[in-house]
Amino acid sequence: MPSWRAELLRYLSFVLLHITDYVTNILTMLIVCLVNHPRYFYVLLLAHLVIGCFCTCSAFRRLEWQRWCCVPFINFLIMVVCMGLMQGVQLCMAHEDYIRRRARLLGSSSANEMQVPAMMPARFHSKAMDGLLEGSVFAYVSMYALLKDNWAEPRFNPVLLQEDWYTPCLYIGAFCSMLNVGLALVEIDHRTSACIQTVLDANHSPLASTRHLAFRAAEFSMRLLTLLAFCTFMRPLRFWWIAYVLVAADYIFGVALLIILGGRDPVKEACIVLGLPLFMVNIMQFVDAPGMSLQARQISEIMVPLRSAELAGVLLFCVFCPAKIRVVGQNEDFGMISFILAFHTSWAICWVASVLIYYSLLATYAARTKPGADLHSAVAYGEVDVLRDLLRSSELVLDISRFGPDGKNPLHLAARRGQVECMKLLVEEKADLQARTGNKQQNMALHLAAMNKACMDCLLGF
Repeated sequence: MPSWRAELLRYLSFVLLHITDYVTNILTMLIVCLVNHPRYFYVLLLAHLVIGCFCTCSAFRRLEWQRWCCVPFINFLIMVVCMGLMQGVQLCMAHEDYIRRRARLLGSSSANEMQVPAMMPARFHSKAMDGLLEGSVFAYVSMYALLKDNWAEPRFNPVLLQEDWYTPCLYIGAFCSMLNVGLALVEIDHRTSACIQTVLDANHSPLASTRHLAFRAAEFSMRLLTLLAFCTFMRPLRFWWIAYVLVAADYIFGVALLIILGGRDPVKEACIVLGLPLFMVNIMQFVDAPGMSLQARQISEIMVPLRSAELAGVLLFCVFCPAKIRVVGQNEDFGMISFILAFHTSWAICWVASVLIYYSLLATYAARTKPGADLHSAVAYGEVDVLRDLLRSSELVLDISRFGPDGKNPLHLAARRGQVECMKLLVEEKADLQARTGNKQQNMALHLAAMNKACMDCLLGF
């Protein structure tokens, strides 16, 4: 398929998904109201209004609404309601990005400018963080309402989906929300990973994009349903609140990883904000931004087995938990697994399918898609050949003395880790021997090499 047709298909698909997702979100809020659960409705409405406010701000800055044909007050009202609260600005932004990408394919746009992440036109999602937030909330409430259907005891806030159209509508809404989150994650990966850009942009293959979307959507779905199963089935137990303590501890652990392994960040709140997507998925899996590839790999090596252990723990909990669930119209109580299989087979299928898709793609695709090595990562792992290629053969413009998030440049890191061959390459390529670290110690490479005679000899020899 010609590239411009693939871009048109991608644009039309996003428009269709966005409209479908918006309609199902409205229907989800309506269903929650009809089944008399105002707390769920307020959560959904709050998320919807927050995204609407973000869209209104974007529309106010990006659109020339003052020049529309109506009087200023009507123009402003249309901008706030249609472009903001109804999220029409996302369709406008998607169209603008499609025009820019099409212009690049036709050779009428600067390719270098389009490769700067901050200036890249969106390819998969026009407002990635908005989609991540809204999609997560709506998917959570939809799947939670489905799982609480037919619970008999009022103290557990059961949901009675009495109308036939309630259940399929909630499933469709949850599916669209998960796809929306998946597209948002693909957009984030595409902007933070040169490796993923290469994979997804190669021949503009729809298969590559679909595979990556399936991996991210399945990962999010698996994580969401695992958390839901654990928190929901803890509810009949006496110490049900422990579930939410563990969930909070999981988020805090992710933030701690970002603080400890992520190095210094000029924005103090960054780790708290980045902890939210890291709590939902392994957002660091493909990151290979300069100076962050090493940290991303370290965090990812912890998160993958941790999430697998959490999944196994929740499955064991569901199998062996002694708590019973009383079901409407039934004389006997049901255990966790028997309740899901007997009354929520579709829910169980979604959970199993997301697990199978995620781990199959993790083994056959994600684990084999290694993040591109930057100077810091090549030095840290002693990859001399990779470092030589980056310094001498790469088409990228690399700053040999660029500081990483921990305040060290590649030469500092090589001296600290005793990577003599890497030090020789860096010094031969005119690395700054007088540069000091960006932390309080302000060490030079010579100071960091003091504990290693070979490194000292290397530096003193130049």
